[in-house]
Amino acid sequence: MNTSSDSQRARPGNQPMQLQRRRSGRRGNGEGSSDTHNGYYRHRVTLQDGSRREINAKTREELNAKIEALTVARYHGELVTSGRYTFAQWLDQWLEDQIKPNLAVTTYERYRGIANNRVKDKLGRIRLDQLDTPHVQRFYRQLHEAGLSRPTVDLIHSVIHHSLEDARRLRLVGRNVAADARKLGSRRDRDATDRALTEDQLVVLDRAIVGHRHEWLWRTMLLTGLRSGEACALKWAAVDLRRRQLVVRVNYRRALSGPVLGVPKTARSRRTLPLPQQVVDALTHQRQLVREMRMVAAIWNDQDLVFPNSLGRPLRGDRVLQLFQAVLRGAGLPKKRIHDLRHTYATLLYQQDAHPRAVQELLGHSRLEMTMDLYTGSVPAVLEQTVSRLEGLAFGSSTAEAAAIGTEDARARQARLRANARRAAGGASVRQRRST
Repeated sequence: MNTSSDSQRARPGNQPMQLQRRRSGRRGNGEGSSDTHNGYYRHRVTLQDGSRREINAKTREELNAKIEALTVARYHGELVTSGRYTFAQWLDQWLEDQIKPNLAVTTYERYRGIANNRVKDKLGRIRLDQLDTPHVQRFYRQLHEAGLSRPTVDLIHSVIHHSLEDARRLRLVGRNVAADARKLGSRRDRDATDRALTEDQLVVLDRAIVGHRHEWLWRTMLLTGLRSGEACALKWAAVDLRRRQLVVRVNYRRALSGPVLGVPKTARSRRTLPLPQQVVDALTHQRQLVREMRMVAAIWNDQDLVFPNSLGRPLRGDRVLQLFQAVLRGAGLPKKRIHDLRHTYATLLYQQDAHPRAVQELLGHSRLEMTMDLYTGSVPAVLEQTVSRLEGLAFGSSTAEAAAIGTEDARARQARLRANARRAAGGASVRQRRST
């Protein structure tokens, strides 16, 4: 028996071309087909997106194992159907199909800028089904070595992670390889307490903004915690000075295509705010100012805005920021952002012993954890004030009395011990004299 010749005849590469091309087996509908080609056993199957997947093996047993794994992956919805996509192509499709219709235009533009300027250059040419965790991890290391800040890296990671998660959900990839990648660099400190203005700085600012054309805007933002976009989009129809409240339902964003008035992205951002008397007075002055602006304007685009520009249109946040920082410099105050007025508002609420849940509702945060993370520096003072109130409770007074009594008993015992010691010393001296 010639085993070598038998083994040569069994190898696919030594078989005639007609035999190599002949299918070695038929399978059910949708299961694909198997044959031999160029010395390998081969199996091909059509995927859900119309593309063809091919697997190769040196032996029939190896091919059967791969076919079984492919069948299991299809059954569990993990069959990759992205062979024709590069990661760059998928990012473009993801931005248009998933992000643009569902998120704010500014978010879409920011994600698109991250994808085009940061991600595609390093990862874009890799096929989506071949992108793996080491690719992503190496990319994060390069970002860290380039000196990018942690917030920027977090944003880049968000784009990669969410795009791959949607690809997994659509069964284009088997898993999200970015989920196992570790972002490098120290975690950013989210505590915003130090960004708030101090009481002394508030006194200086209060004098510095008097008579400025944005005085009433800044006073309103400081005492309501409105975001810049919320204040610039605020309309008189949403303000009720008699009931001392305003309703936040619209915000303003400036996109590349121009100004955009839209709905806040979270339900808690759409809120009703009670107004302190200082804000009622500020808005009363602002209403009179708007009337005067309308009278002197050659062109007025009436949009019912509480804080319009000289043409009746929404204010540009970047220009308002420039004017605000100019006021700060003139008053000798440190550089701050407009958003720091909001941080100051939250800090003032904590100083007035406001409950964290109330602070969350007034700020429009979607989660209480966000409020607590941003203002952790204000929490210890609130805790101390809360605990100090226990000192006025009647409960525990008996313990204090018992402690006082215990202290008196200890002092009495010490006095008796000292007296006994003196008597013992006196008796010893008498006995000594008698013995002499």
